[in-house]
Amino acid sequence: MTIPVFTTFRRQARKTWLILAFVLALPAGLSAAEQHPTRVYGEKTGAALTKLGPLQEASNWKGMIDVLDALTPTLPAESYDLFLVEKYKGSIYGRMDQFAKAVEAWETAMKIAEGKDFFDPRELNEIRLYAGQFSYSESHASKDPAVQQKYLAKASGYFKAYLQAVPKTSPDILVFYTNILFEEGIADSSKIDLAKLKEAKVQVDRAFHLDNHPKETLFQLLMAIQQAEGDNLHAAETLETYLKLYPDAKKSTHWEMLWSIYYNLSTEQGLDPKKAREYLVRAINTQERAQKAGFMNSPKQNLYLANFYLQAGQFSKGSELLHTGLRKGTIESDIKNWMLLAYGYDQANRQTEAIAAYKEASEHFPKDGNIDIRLAEIYRAEDLQKEAAQYYRTALQKGGLDKPYLVWQALASALYSLDDLDGAKAALEEAEKYPAVANDTSVAQFKKYLVEAIAARDAAKQPKK
Repeated sequence: MTIPVFTTFRRQARKTWLILAFVLALPAGLSAAEQHPTRVYGEKTGAALTKLGPLQEASNWKGMIDVLDALTPTLPAESYDLFLVEKYKGSIYGRMDQFAKAVEAWETAMKIAEGKDFFDPRELNEIRLYAGQFSYSESHASKDPAVQQKYLAKASGYFKAYLQAVPKTSPDILVFYTNILFEEGIADSSKIDLAKLKEAKVQVDRAFHLDNHPKETLFQLLMAIQQAEGDNLHAAETLETYLKLYPDAKKSTHWEMLWSIYYNLSTEQGLDPKKAREYLVRAINTQERAQKAGFMNSPKQNLYLANFYLQAGQFSKGSELLHTGLRKGTIESDIKNWMLLAYGYDQANRQTEAIAAYKEASEHFPKDGNIDIRLAEIYRAEDLQKEAAQYYRTALQKGGLDKPYLVWQALASALYSLDDLDGAKAALEEAEKYPAVANDTSVAQFKKYLVEAIAARDAAKQPKK
């Protein structure tokens, strides 16, 4: 049985808008520019910028772009004028939800500003932050893996630059950056980037220390990182802590995730059997806690719980849960589950209940001869050959058996134990009709023995001369 682990955490791409207040303030900005000799633009640029105010008030973003596009070819490269135009283009494209163009314009502005005192430091950091968010949104908008990786890398770079310049930041910004690092780390499922995941954990730790009441998102992100690293035990511990801190936020998916982690831990190859059983018991306890909270009680999940008890060697408990579920309809009533029930009772050395379970199953599935075979085998194990022979016969009568010739052989053996030599010989002859038995020397030898035994018996009955 395989249970999926929910290893992927995805944060919805967010739209964060730049406020274009500085565009409206342009006419008053000339005196401010005079205070910064490196931040002076020409008259032609100033005339064009004054046209933006009315357009912005009318939300005519395309009109604003048209004005700036017309101005751009007339401006000297590396000039403050061109820097200013590209910076404003980025903001306007952001308003238009054209994130790729916004990022491209800002990148041009930042390149022009390198080594020059064009940017106010605070404004530069804000643009880095918004460019990071826009790049992240663009990475999710594309279906092309190459484009996704390109913009994800851009987003990561901008957030990193922002956090280096603004070390004292908010938990939300750290969570956003952490998620970007996480997505970079798992982008190639065939080659997890552990260095990215390690850096993501560093940022998560910073976020935890900045918030006295960490949000659900932070716990989910940390757990996703831990699972991507293959550190499922610590992922389970993280989720346990979350469930304790936020009892009102418990959801079915949280319980299912914790439950599946414990179960998958129990199935790891090479694990010490005692440790494997410990994790299996944790999975059982997790589901029972979830059921008390009103979760994980679907028919399939109820079957899992009963099955886990059987796997843990608690056959009586598992069988009782299974039997109750089958009778109440909280576990699907199919032939496999009824057979599992009887198997559980049999393993618990509760043969009376096992027989009763098979008989009850036979009532639900009267045409299935496999149930009768199981009954016959239990009776044979108890050396009740007459009852065994009876159920072998009914199994053969019902049909639908995978290997009926084996049932004929088992019937022959049971009848021989009852000293019914003729019946045993007849059963073997039925088995011999199947090609699979044609070259079976053991069957031929058994039949030869029966023939000789019958002959000896019949000879003994003849009166002596």
